[in-house]
Amino acid sequence: MGNCIQVLSSSPLSPRTITTRRLRVSEEDDDDSCLEQVTRGGLRVNMSDRHPDDEEAKQIAKALIDPETRVQYLKLLYNDIQCSVAMAIGKGLETNLSLLRLDLRYNDIGREGAAGIATALETNRTLQFLYLDGNKVGSEGAAAIAKALEMMNQSLLGLDLCSNDIGREGATAIAMALETNRTLQYLYMDGNNLGCEGAAAIAKALETNQSLRWLSLSWNYIGSEGAVAISKALTANLTLQSLNLSYNKIGSEGATAIAKALERNGTLQLLNLDSNNIESECVAAITKALEKNTTHERIRILQMLDLTMNHLGSLPRL
Repeated sequence: MGNCIQVLSSSPLSPRTITTRRLRVSEEDDDDSCLEQVTRGGLRVNMSDRHPDDEEAKQIAKALIDPETRVQYLKLLYNDIQCSVAMAIGKGLETNLSLLRLDLRYNDIGREGAAGIATALETNRTLQFLYLDGNKVGSEGAAAIAKALEMMNQSLLGLDLCSNDIGREGATAIAMALETNRTLQYLYMDGNNLGCEGAAAIAKALETNQSLRWLSLSWNYIGSEGAVAISKALTANLTLQSLNLSYNKIGSEGATAIAKALERNGTLQLLNLDSNNIESECVAAITKALEKNTTHERIRILQMLDLTMNHLGSLPRL
């Protein structure tokens, strides 16, 4: 799916906000190359498309344990990392004191690898952003991570779980974590087949959650029922600033419910309803909702609204 969301590309969770350098690995590198790259590579180390084996994974874990290691952003994209390697990395993460961002997107860590990372989250006190897009973690892996967020972890600010087929069960587990977690601010769950039930679970958590700022739920087939549930949460939630519901088939009924919620919501700044089979009359409803919302006098809270690829006809002026 690539970057999980277009209109929110400036999110702190977006990898494009960080510039990394690729460390070259020559054939002459000795057996400790992975260890040396992490321990001596500086603050940002990119080992993407390296395909480390179990022994090299142990070296990475050893480097993460080393108190001399200074790396803050470690990129391991496109490495075909399996659960055993992920678990070794998780073991190193348990006591690491420097890493702020760990990027494991587009690997194959599965539910067991996710569980290993989740175990690390229970004791790690420094990691702020975790990228797990496209790793087949499933509902069980999502539940393991949710448990860590619910019970122990107080440092993670951003979590990317896009394209992991977590389903409604995984969404329900994440929702339970959101009800108690007070630190997570950025959550990406695009392309996970959440359905209306999964969306409803997340919505219920949003009613009481006081930390989440950015939420992306595109490509989840939440339908009008899911959108209605989220609209109810928007009337109660006081912190959410960005919401992506694109490609969810919410239709005019769902869009109308969202419009009604905007009359009372005073925090949402970015809203993406792209490709949802929304009719033009719903845009008029959203316009009226924004007019009724008098927060900050005539300065509208909502700064960006994406309604492209809908059945809009002639758009009214926002």
